[in-house]
Amino acid sequence: MLQPGAVGAARVVEGRASDLVVVGDFTGLAFASFQMTFAIIASAIISGSLVERVRFSAYCIMLALWSLLIYAPLCHWVWGPGSWIGQLGALDFAGGTVVHISSGVSGLVAGAILGPRKHVEKDMGPANAPFVILGGCLLWFGWLGFNGGSALSTTDGVAARAVATTFVAAASSMLTWLALERVLKGKSTSVGASVGAVAGLVVITPAAGFVTPGWSIAIGALGAPWCYLTVEAVNRINLVDDTLDAFGLHGSGGFAGAILTGIFAVDEGLIYSGSFVLLGKQIAGALAGVAFSAVGTAIIMGVMKMLFKLRIPEDQEIGGVDEHTHGESYHSSTKTYSAGGRMTESETSKESAPAEDQLISECGASWIPLITDYEPSPSESRSSDLCQVSAFASNVVKWSHDASVGEYARVAQSTAHQLALFAGGGSVTNLVGVDVASGDVRYCVDTGIGAVWSLCASGEPLRVLCGGSWTRPTHTAEVSGFDAMSGEKLFALDPGVGRYIVSTALRDGGTAFVSGENGMVVALDTATGEVKFRSDSMVEEVWSLEVASELGLILCSGGWSEKVSALDMRTGELRWGPVNATIGKVFSFQLVDSILLCGGADGLLAGIDPGSGDLRFTLAVNIGEIWSLAYDPKSRTLFCGGNNESVAAVQL
Repeated sequence: MLQPGAVGAARVVEGRASDLVVVGDFTGLAFASFQMTFAIIASAIISGSLVERVRFSAYCIMLALWSLLIYAPLCHWVWGPGSWIGQLGALDFAGGTVVHISSGVSGLVAGAILGPRKHVEKDMGPANAPFVILGGCLLWFGWLGFNGGSALSTTDGVAARAVATTFVAAASSMLTWLALERVLKGKSTSVGASVGAVAGLVVITPAAGFVTPGWSIAIGALGAPWCYLTVEAVNRINLVDDTLDAFGLHGSGGFAGAILTGIFAVDEGLIYSGSFVLLGKQIAGALAGVAFSAVGTAIIMGVMKMLFKLRIPEDQEIGGVDEHTHGESYHSSTKTYSAGGRMTESETSKESAPAEDQLISECGASWIPLITDYEPSPSESRSSDLCQVSAFASNVVKWSHDASVGEYARVAQSTAHQLALFAGGGSVTNLVGVDVASGDVRYCVDTGIGAVWSLCASGEPLRVLCGGSWTRPTHTAEVSGFDAMSGEKLFALDPGVGRYIVSTALRDGGTAFVSGENGMVVALDTATGEVKFRSDSMVEEVWSLEVASELGLILCSGGWSEKVSALDMRTGELRWGPVNATIGKVFSFQLVDSILLCGGADGLLAGIDPGSGDLRFTLAVNIGEIWSLAYDPKSRTLFCGGNNESVAAVQL
């Protein structure tokens, strides 16, 4: 593509590249600028394997070295004059090996040396699906210039062919990806459509000017499952934290494109010539790109690791690289609280003190706001693991005392009755009623059911339901009902839901719902404990129940699975599900404004349509596992409690 010795440093710096002789219609400076975009894109792809834990300074140094020592030589080998891969006869129209194999493989190696993120178990998914779609559209549009411009001419029809094959392959890959999602996961997604299109764009890149639009359909359809299965394999094996699937899409997609070029290229490809010669050359060129990129990147990262630190400190990683390194955050509506209940420094000057009618609960070092300035609907209950409870205004404690319920306490409350209820989750098995205004204890009674794993209060007259766990020989997996105002026990029985009762819920009309270890949901009469029905939720270990009275549904989620289902509130019949919430294990669960919010082990918040079970959105909250949710309807704010000593407030 270039004549040897055509470029002098002074000419490039001064913009005088008239001596740069280029094959095609480009001037010298235009060609250099066009090639610069290839190097920039390759460097950007690598970042997808390193984000959320690499030091910014180390990243900049690494990319400078990589561009000079890895990208530039490989680019010359494929496209430069006298290049050995080019002389071999391997074809790479627009960068399958030069850009995608090099960056994807280098990202995988760099990510392996850097190590995985510490605050997540696996990929957390997209933080903003509409932005993923927008990004996919921009990439698709830009790729037409990426591949079409690589013809270096507009007069011989090659550029037009490259644009056409690029568009068709992306569409074919997108449709194939959607079909794979439907077959393997039960639903096709908009994010999947965007990712599938990008996979097709990558795979067609080395072949764009060498194949016909008809064969580009096959290239897209074959490249999509190749990339899909690679992404799934990397994530499941979990050997490398390839955060944005750079290797799965670009490394493996570029390799697949190189092979498919050897099969479908006009005249020389296997389909046309019946010869394996070009296919062999394509494999050799691609393997050379893999080997050089992998070894070179390993050497660069190894030397850098010996000289200085590559990773940010763990506390900054958990708190967020954007906040600590750059002083900014994408989630501008999310406020993160540190382990003292204080906002981060960037937010403190912007936010006023919490309202007087809030309750803040402290469990270890985590703070979980519980909103008490409104009367919950019959379907709502508030419960959370607590060790101490205090009401405050302007960060001044109004009252606090030992609630006499031991460790791992549960809490529920009723604003209308000015009553807070606590029950022991450990060795102390008391149920305690406390006056919210004064902090005076109204009663303290023994539940008689061992460790209380669940507690809820609702209805009129106000009832309290306690679910017990068989954790010691003296404990039983029973459920007890109490009169909330007096503490009088109304009933106690084994509902038959396994060794522990994880969730309880109440509704007006005198019905309580209980779930537990074996996935069964039991409906009880709140006055007598009589069993009304017993149904299988089809969810493993139902950790959370929500009663959607207006829909006539009981909503169930599994703490040891990603599943959510819905039962008929009156008959127990399965209405929909189980469906996958795609957020890891579902640890928290709440119905808010006709949307079911689920907090997961992957730090994601999912919104599910309670009527149909359709997944509406997912949102990354970035506070570790989301164990608790509480909603303030006045400000439309959802408070999320995590396991990394932080909570978040999300504007809905």
